[in-house]
Amino acid sequence: MKTKHWLIVNSIFLLVILAIGVYSLNQKEKNVYLNTAEVFEAFSLQKELRTKLENVQSTRQAILDSMQLRLTAMTSSSDFDRQNPGEDFFSLREVYRIKQKQFEEDNLRQSREYDRQIWNQLNQYIKDYGKEHNYTMIFGANGQGNLMYASEARDVTNDLISYINKKYERI
Repeated sequence: MKTKHWLIVNSIFLLVILAIGVYSLNQKEKNVYLNTAEVFEAFSLQKELRTKLENVQSTRQAILDSMQLRLTAMTSSSDFDRQNPGEDFFSLREVYRIKQKQFEEDNLRQSREYDRQIWNQLNQYIKDYGKEHNYTMIFGANGQGNLMYASEARDVTNDLISYINKKYERI
């Protein structure tokens, strides 16, 4: 009888130990990392906005090229006086310089705005991804000191790229 009682107590004790072990394994922090540059470059929104920016920049460059061509045509003309180019030449050259500066500033401003939009969306998707996969932390690795080494088994870059692009395409 005592042996049976001892066997039951030991069995319960082992089950409790086993349950605690399983519980603690499930409560273990799940930390992963991603390659931020790779995620950024593969994000569909980034590709769309880059194409949009490149189109705007091409249009602006065509305007400048046209103005430059007119300036060159003016200076190449046989009746062009290099000593006294005239008001039309000075006016066009000044407009060209102003437009060139304005376009450079606009391109930079638009590029920064697109980057801000991309990172805002990426950060939200990464947060959603972390919650859906029960991760405690997701580190961003960029090779510049934030995360210098991690096991490739913890790299979720490709899985995350697939996730964010599927989520973005549903918008």
